[in-house]
Amino acid sequence: TGNTGPAHLAAAVGTPVVSLFAPVVPAGRWRPYGVPCVLLGDQNAPCAGTRARTCPVPGHPCLDGVTALDVVAAVGKLVEVA
Repeated sequence: TGNTGPAHLAAAVGTPVVSLFAPVVPAGRWRPYGVPCVLLGDQNAPCAGTRARTCPVPGHPCLDGVTALDVVAAVGKLVEVA
């Protein structure tokens, strides 16, 4: 899906992943595996586990709190491991 597809493509070719992951499905089951991965997004947001294709919560609280600095920090973590 649009939520995880690009991350799985990156993992398939061995690329570490920073994923903005909406919690509508469990991250433990659907996150990329086999490569270092940092998930960003509130995995305890009200939409968690709803399997919704569109956000059921006004304001997108699971991802709205993710900043550009959060993404840069996540990339930095992956660079340290490489």
